Amino acid sequence: GLSNSTIPNPIASPLVTTLYSVVGNCSGSNDTSTVLITVNPLPNLPTILVNPSTLQCAGTLITFSITNPQGGVNYIWDFGDGTFGSGNTTTHTFSSSGNGTVAFTVTATATFTSTGCSVSKTTTVQVKQSPDPSLMDFTSPTPFTNCSGTSFTLTVDNISTTSSTNTNYSINWGDGSANFNSSIFTTTSHTYLTLGYFNLVFTVTGQNGCVSANNYQVYNGSNPAGGLGSPGSTIGLCPPYTLTFPITGTTLNAPGTIYILTSNDGTIADTFQHPPPPSYSHTFNN
Repeated sequence: GLSNSTIPNPIASPLVTTLYSVVGNCSGSNDTSTVLITVNPLPNLPTILVNPSTLQCAGTLITFSITNPQGGVNYIWDFGDGTFGSGNTTTHTFSSSGNGTVAFTVTATATFTSTGCSVSKTTTVQVKQSPDPSLMDFTSPTPFTNCSGTSFTLTVDNISTTSSTNTNYSINWGDGSANFNSSIFTTTSHTYLTLGYFNLVFTVTGQNGCVSANNYQVYNGSNPAGGLGSPGSTIGLCPPYTLTFPITGTTLNAPGTIYILTSNDGTIADTFQHPPPPSYSHTFNN
């Protein structure tokens, strides 16, 4: 309706499309002017379904769905932690370290693509904080790395920011040996007897029952060796020509060694994992 129908400049706030008429009277003569104000409808207020709906640990994948979706409507999600999603259904993982419970305000905004009219609905998601699974190797010149080519005694320190409320620690050393398990952990050591890359997994359990883990790559080996032999008969060749180079001196390299072969003709480099092929062929076109 109008804020005041008898003043020169009323404010119109129609709830539906409305035709307004202005009638003026001058010297006994009436003059009428009309204006049509079109009011576009809003989308339906989104109904949000959260699954699982029970209190979860940080790091758990949570699904958010609109249970009353409309055609011609876009749905944008604001998860309240600086990240966003889209669609009738989306998933999100909340991150938070500690031993308490944190709340995130999740907002779903429905927008008609044709008119831009939008409406928003919020819901609160509570998440149990997860422990911090942080380790550090303060002993090695390069953390978690040994290049002497012998056995490697790795010493790791617990630098978890939630150590005061952690209840259990587990370290899978990644070499098939027995795991380290303890309710209290400041520092511990382990010796790697074979060469290669190892995936160390540090798992921490918090007082609230939440569990989180971090992976650390451990390398025990030496500076890698390798070379390319002469293919022979390289004088007076006309492009395109293919040469085959023997790959030598790689036998003692540790598993996980990467070999990158490049040429000076602008082509893309080739990469091989250990062990590399016995030879490498390349076609030169200029």
